Amino acid sequence: MPTTVGGFLLFVALLTPGFVYLVRTESRLPGQQYTVLRETALVVSVSLLANTLALGLLGILRMLWPGGTPDTGAIVRDPGTYFRGHYMMVTLWGAGLLLVAVAVAALIAVPPAWSGRLLARPKVWPLAAIRTAIERRQRSPIAPESGWGRAFFRYPERRVHVGLRLTDGTYLYGRLLTFSPQIEENDDRSLQLAGPVEIRTPSAELPKPLDADVVVVSARAIKTMTVHYLPDR
Repeated sequence: MPTTVGGFLLFVALLTPGFVYLVRTESRLPGQQYTVLRETALVVSVSLLANTLALGLLGILRMLWPGGTPDTGAIVRDPGTYFRGHYMMVTLWGAGLLLVAVAVAALIAVPPAWSGRLLARPKVWPLAAIRTAIERRQRSPIAPESGWGRAFFRYPERRVHVGLRLTDGTYLYGRLLTFSPQIEENDDRSLQLAGPVEIRTPSAELPKPLDADVVVVSARAIKTMTVHYLPDR
């Protein structure tokens, strides 16, 4: 690990492309639990590839425009001295190369639409496999939220009423007041229905009002749920 502030900032900057790749990938593909070793290797590998391509671009620009680009040879021989004399140029070019590397990592994670069309005609391996992989990553973004949140917030301008069939056969219906915001789909969540709440027991044919202003229902007791969007008054 770096022992100076500058070294630490450089270390973080060099790994930023891999982190961007990981975030972009998780936004398009179903979540997968990686081990710490595998996730670290993925971030480092993508960062190394993206930074190498960015440095390759710098090498080309250095040959075409030697007066306006940093002297990479001097940086390698004596980085401290060169930076003190050309700190503005090195900083600007460093920021630009980092943006290029991040853009490369983002494009690798979610390729642009034209890349799939470019490989539409070839049916030979590995082009067909590459096109399939590209199409998987061009799906609609995956929102990091629970099924409850997506259902309840589908139409923010409307009031949400919820029908709950419990595990014992009881049916509850009422206006959604609040619910646990956690993303994890587990039985520790709960939601609250605001009165008037209707209840129908397994032995009853018709629902009747429940004498309560607020009803708290645990996710553990819910078997099925129906969501209704009513006009807001």
